[in-house]
Amino acid sequence: ENITNYMESKKPYRDNELRLVNLADQLGFSTHLLSKIINKKSGKNFNHFINDYRLKEAEALILENSSTRIKSVYFDVGFNNKATFYKAFKSKHNCTPLEYKNTSGAN
Repeated sequence: ENITNYMESKKPYRDNELRLVNLADQLGFSTHLLSKIINKKSGKNFNHFINDYRLKEAEALILENSSTRIKSVYFDVGFNNKATFYKAFKSKHNCTPLEYKNTSGAN
């Protein structure tokens, strides 16, 4: 619960350099303990856990404003590059961010 609150309020996932060790330091956990908690509670590894937050915010940004450029979205939410963002996005939605934007009727 503390981790979820921290992720939603401080949004550390926006830092594209975020690593398990950084987040553990910010939360006051050992890397081993934080990894164990994330795996047990979310059923995901650290990278998937972080990317879920990034994708959730990217979805909101894409739908929020039709003039939002996809390139600015993936950098704003913490992805390092387009390929990683598109792969994660397509894995979740079975479409590209632009297709998602167009089929969702973002204005």
